[in-house]
Amino acid sequence: MANEKVVKITKRDNINSLLQREDLTESERTYLVHELELLDKKNAYKAEKNAEKNVGNLALRKKIFDILGEHNEGLTCSKISSLMNNEVTAQKIRPQLTALINEGSVENYKEKGVSLFRVVG
Repeated sequence: MANEKVVKITKRDNINSLLQREDLTESERTYLVHELELLDKKNAYKAEKNAEKNVGNLALRKKIFDILGEHNEGLTCSKISSLMNNEVTAQKIRPQLTALINEGSVENYKEKGVSLFRVVG
């Protein structure tokens, strides 16, 4: 019972199941089709916003990687932020470092309990 996967029924699923019914009037069918169009429009807007955010994140990752490449020793998030003239906070830098770690271009290690980052290689 603990390993059962819960399937969440979405609004789109409900509308699609209603559209399969044959006893719908034309106005009900038109309404449901319009609701699906609104969902598509909403999803397209969100996808566009996420794409814009990803472009900004890629530029930030490049900047962070360049800063790490200029220094031989490991740097903290706060130190990277200060090297960027505090234009980006450490809280925004950390997720980008995690993405760079997942790519395999940056490594994370601890020294005296402090998390440090450096370029691999």
